[in-house]
Amino acid sequence: MAVSAVVLLPISPPASIAMAAALAGFNVLDGVFNLCVGCVVYTYLVLPYFGPSKVTAH
Repeated sequence: MAVSAVVLLPISPPASIAMAAALAGFNVLDGVFNLCVGCVVYTYLVLPYFGPSKVTAH
């Protein structure tokens, strides 16, 4: 993701700044509050739709 901020720099500096600020914010949330945003997104948005199928015993 940091590479995308660097790649966006010559194309669109405001987009690059927004990407870098978002990454810095996620880093602060993880470091200070022990809140992994990627883990939360995966747990509540991805896993319910694409997670393991529910297997029932017969």
